[in-house]
Amino acid sequence: MILHDINGRDNASPRLITGNVSSGEIRIAGGDLQQLNGRTIEYGTATSVRMAAGSTSHGTALPARQNLGSLERNGENVTGGVVINP
Repeated sequence: MILHDINGRDNASPRLITGNVSSGEIRIAGGDLQQLNGRTIEYGTATSVRMAAGSTSHGTALPARQNLGSLERNGENVTGGVVINP
């Protein structure tokens, strides 16, 4: 599964919860997962989140960026165990 980014604003509660991910990996293409509202991202059961390069639908290159977000599963911070930075 490939996504560009998640950005919670105002009182939003950001979530990265999916159904079955066949590869087990979610790829964040060109995003950094930073939450402008300071909240953690509720994270589901995928094995990993890879911070990777990608491109827009118009072919504009998006470089891989370091993760700036915090992922939480069932109240536990799992960021260090699931995020793969470039």
